Amino acid sequence: MSNLNKISLLIGAMGLGLSSFAMAASAPQVDNTEFFEDQGDFENATDENKDGWGWASAFCSSGDTGCDSTDTSGGGGGTPTPTKPSAVNHLFVKYKEGSSTVTLNWPATSPGNGTGFRYEVYEEPKSGSRSRIYSGSSRAKIYNAGINKTVRYAIRACNSAGCSGYEYSPYLVINGSYDSDGINTKPLDQARPGSTPFAGKGALTTMNEQDTALSALGVGFDALKGELHNANCWATDGSSMIDSVEYVNDQKYLFSQVDTYTQLAQTLDIKRSGGLNLSFGGFSIGGSSSYSLYSTTEKVTDTSVIVASFVDKQNKYKAKQASVLQMDNDKESLLENGYKKEFRKHCGDQYLDSVTTGRKMTFTIRIESVTESNSEIKSKTAQLKASLDSYGADGNFDSSERSEIESQFSSYTFDIKGAQAGADSSSNLLQLNDIGQFMTVLQNFANSSNDALVNIESTEKDYPIPSSMLGQPHYNVFSDFTVYRDKLRIWDNFDSQLSQRCWMLDPNKIGEDALTEFIDGFGETYFQGTVNEMDMCQAVKNMVTNYANYCMNQGEWSKCHQPVENTCYDTVNNSQCLQRAERITYKTPTKIDERLDVSRGGCFIGPCYKDKTVQSCFSSTSTVPDFNRNKVISDSYQTPAVRGLTAVIDRAWNVRTARNDVFKNNTGHFCLKAYAKIYGKGGWGAGGRYESNNIMFGFTTRNQNYSL
Repeated sequence: MSNLNKISLLIGAMGLGLSSFAMAASAPQVDNTEFFEDQGDFENATDENKDGWGWASAFCSSGDTGCDSTDTSGGGGGTPTPTKPSAVNHLFVKYKEGSSTVTLNWPATSPGNGTGFRYEVYEEPKSGSRSRIYSGSSRAKIYNAGINKTVRYAIRACNSAGCSGYEYSPYLVINGSYDSDGINTKPLDQARPGSTPFAGKGALTTMNEQDTALSALGVGFDALKGELHNANCWATDGSSMIDSVEYVNDQKYLFSQVDTYTQLAQTLDIKRSGGLNLSFGGFSIGGSSSYSLYSTTEKVTDTSVIVASFVDKQNKYKAKQASVLQMDNDKESLLENGYKKEFRKHCGDQYLDSVTTGRKMTFTIRIESVTESNSEIKSKTAQLKASLDSYGADGNFDSSERSEIESQFSSYTFDIKGAQAGADSSSNLLQLNDIGQFMTVLQNFANSSNDALVNIESTEKDYPIPSSMLGQPHYNVFSDFTVYRDKLRIWDNFDSQLSQRCWMLDPNKIGEDALTEFIDGFGETYFQGTVNEMDMCQAVKNMVTNYANYCMNQGEWSKCHQPVENTCYDTVNNSQCLQRAERITYKTPTKIDERLDVSRGGCFIGPCYKDKTVQSCFSSTSTVPDFNRNKVISDSYQTPAVRGLTAVIDRAWNVRTARNDVFKNNTGHFCLKAYAKIYGKGGWGAGGRYESNNIMFGFTTRNQNYSL
């Protein structure tokens, strides 16, 4: 506050007239711009005026017995008492299946009183002793864990006075290895001529489209992984396998809206009969573009996604009948002598009866909004799908069509992932965040060369029963993969439900600050000691990955159990498979919102102020804010972003200050609070206004069984 205004207030308090004073020195006018309280105003504000917005007095009042005014700074000749650091509250472990790299992060803690402050991080094998892998002041460590390690990680904080207690992660299998029984597989679009083991028995010296098709035609198919096996088990080879070639020459745009992971797998043409790329467990077999998209597309069941693709089919190669191809004698002998697994090891569950060459580009498009609920986003997704259907019907997006779509969805952000097979060059997973970028990439791909074709589509067929075994049921002769397929489907269903309970507690998806808020908000759940929900989610996620691999890999089939079976036991964390998972609460999305509208006109002597506070609380103490949302949307005035709150500021001018808060009240309910102070100018000048809609999304936790 300026000295002049302070004098004005003093004169007013003394009951003296202001008119002559105002004529001598009128109060300064405040510009029509953003204005925040400065440090000087803060230092001179009384405790009563600080309104509880995170300000605290540096001194204790005489009657406040809960206030500690002890000076431990060492001033006046005193020596601080040495104290150990506080324990680290959380340890975040990030890793991916198939990788030995582990990233460890942790929040800061109080360093205590002492010298040589440091964090110490340890790796502890199951049934082994801890070994230190890091000591220093940083709050992150990237570590190479190696192969097939079952470990947990621990952290403590130390200084010259000693060390805090340990904070532990759950036990996790890092970069697990599984017994495939010698089976090697590849995705269809990675089959290439002349590359072992996908070349035919005859020499293929020239790489052309037919050679590409022959590298897959008739090859064994692993129905659990949805990939090609490592051998052709027919007596016929090369071009002699081809029965017919159909010139397809079909190009089209395809758009589908899906809201389950099963629909996503079907739309992406993932043919694996079970297991899939689990949505939360995230395990991935092979490297096809469809698998990559499936395993990285998030929140399918919450908001739905659009699967968009350009598919260019060129030629369809059909294999001759099995009676003409004739199975190799040694492979037929395996079946006749009861070596069903050995036959599957070489030939798979089925064989590719036809192969279509071409190229394709596929995207998953997820709309994001910090101001709308999941159901509202799902409706908007349907509108986008209809627009893309309409504008893409002619196989092209002209400039006016593109501008209309971009304008219609300008207030939204997007999570767009894409991958391609064939065309001028293949690419890794593409990441886009703009619908205009998506249309550009899709159109450029459609207009690119179709010289470099790959196998993009296939049909599969059961092997014929040998003539010496005719009359026997099919799975008396061949390995019954459907037993493991059905169990994989249950694990896939379980994983999808787990994702709805755990995505907001996944260190790979949520930032450290928001994750810390979530953990503290959900609190502790008791299971063999005090374990928070993040640790339980990580432990169960790791278990899902292990069991899916047990069911998918022939050498591990003896360990393949359904999660509901008594024989299903999590040996890593010592519990029945569902025992820990059932402690993880189900989270139902919810939201509350509160408008803050305050205005006033100008005044004779200004600036003249008006303020207003609004507050709203969740009705249940079991509801936790969505701390991943912290957005301020405004073209006029920006308040600091607050975790758990979205503020949409519609209009604002002549604003003295505005602020928002998310807090837990004394009854244990999370609440939002919004405050604004505006002013009118003196001399009957312009007034002030502040209008905002403040939205707090959240999750209401409850116990709910899994539907398996």
